[in-house]
Amino acid sequence: MISILLAKKIAEFFVYLFLGFLMVKSGLLKASDSNVVTKLCIYVMTPAIIVNAFQIQADSQVAIGLLLALVNAISIHLICIFIAHLYGRFAAATDVEKASVIYSNGGNLIVPIVGAILGEEWVIYSAVFVAVFNVFIWTHGRSIFTSEDGIPWKKVLLNVNILSIGVGLLMFVLDFRFTGIAADVISSLADMVGPVSMIIVGMILGGMQFKELFSNRRIWGVLFMRLIVCPLIILSIMKLIPVENWIADGRTIMLISFFAASAPCAATVNQFAVLYNKDAKYASAINILSTLACIVTMPIMIGLFQL
Repeated sequence: MISILLAKKIAEFFVYLFLGFLMVKSGLLKASDSNVVTKLCIYVMTPAIIVNAFQIQADSQVAIGLLLALVNAISIHLICIFIAHLYGRFAAATDVEKASVIYSNGGNLIVPIVGAILGEEWVIYSAVFVAVFNVFIWTHGRSIFTSEDGIPWKKVLLNVNILSIGVGLLMFVLDFRFTGIAADVISSLADMVGPVSMIIVGMILGGMQFKELFSNRRIWGVLFMRLIVCPLIILSIMKLIPVENWIADGRTIMLISFFAASAPCAATVNQFAVLYNKDAKYASAINILSTLACIVTMPIMIGLFQL
């Protein structure tokens, strides 16, 4: 049932993608305008969805669930790093390819999906994945693209998503919640993340020649690793170690973690490719094609999880 709801939700997202594509192709917007919309999404809407996720009643059961979500997120990243290392040695993968295999779009895509399918009270567990993702991408992920020494801890800790999680956690611990207009504004901004994220992908797609998407045949190997191999290995480990039976709501929390594990390639990889001159067009092609392909692969993976 959940896999069917997921397929419907992803199909809905692709309507937004088509709108972004259509606006660029019709000349109403330029593909470069996606940079402005991306900043709005990163610095306004995503923090809103994270803070909004923590607007729930604090209790010990939720705290235990957050701990499980944290362990899941760390484990998923470590497993994907190991898989990408083996893939890199076997296929002589580039920096962009390895990063695309490791890092999934577990924030912009999964957070709104969890809210829409499972309910807003479950978004808090996907917010934990966002926090772990940001720590890994700015430490290990950055090290893939550059030989610079040291970790930019200032950038990691002052990342808007990390700060939002800190604010959300503080409010959660103090049992403080927004009310009235403030609550409505934050909730409305949070609801915009999924549609706006897909409109951005559509705008980028509208500015590309289709031959650019398929010009590198190696892209199919990357998509296979990110959308098929990584989720299947993670699912196998989840089945071998039935953590979901150890705590209340464990199965739903594991499902949320698996949502993130089976998501398409992270858009942040594109940003790093631009920053460090690592074939940004190829990174964009991987991101776009993996997002297009996930409408098929994600429901299948979630269906396997439910068996």
